[in-house]
Amino acid sequence: MTQPTDIRRVPGDRPRLLDLFCCAGGAGTGYQRAGFAVDGCDIAERPNYPFAYHRGDALAHLADLIATGEIGRYAFVHASPPCQDKCTLTVGTNRSQGWGGAHEDLVAPTRDLLERTGLPYVIEQPNGGGKPTIPELQTAMGITWTDVREELTEAIPPAYSEFSGRAYLTVANLLEVAA
Repeated sequence: MTQPTDIRRVPGDRPRLLDLFCCAGGAGTGYQRAGFAVDGCDIAERPNYPFAYHRGDALAHLADLIATGEIGRYAFVHASPPCQDKCTLTVGTNRSQGWGGAHEDLVAPTRDLLERTGLPYVIEQPNGGGKPTIPELQTAMGITWTDVREELTEAIPPAYSEFSGRAYLTVANLLEVAA
């Protein structure tokens, strides 16, 4: 089993990570803990997002970064496209409440753009779960900076992305040393 590895870095010399579909910043927080400087993008206003933030369509923002070459600022990309299209819990809840309608599956177009970046990336997609309370969600996920249910139910536990980020940084450091 891989263990967390502290990566020694010059202060302020953190690789940048692009957090697409960032919501409240659960994934971003884990990557920040792993050693990244984080920039987020989400279509909704996210006042609780704890890092640099761009409000807009995540796929349009990524396409613009690719077209302008600004994607070169980043070492790694994390994307959490909305799961409403396939998430059994959301589909069932929406149907029972008379909400929603058709949701677009954004995984394929997200993957296509991420492939064009030439950068390593993660696409995260949940499958649903139970109906916990807000305090239960906060405790289980290690997210204390928001008590907004919608943000918590769409968030990624920071421990998940911290693990992924540390693994990437470990491999990147090994490749740098080998070069």
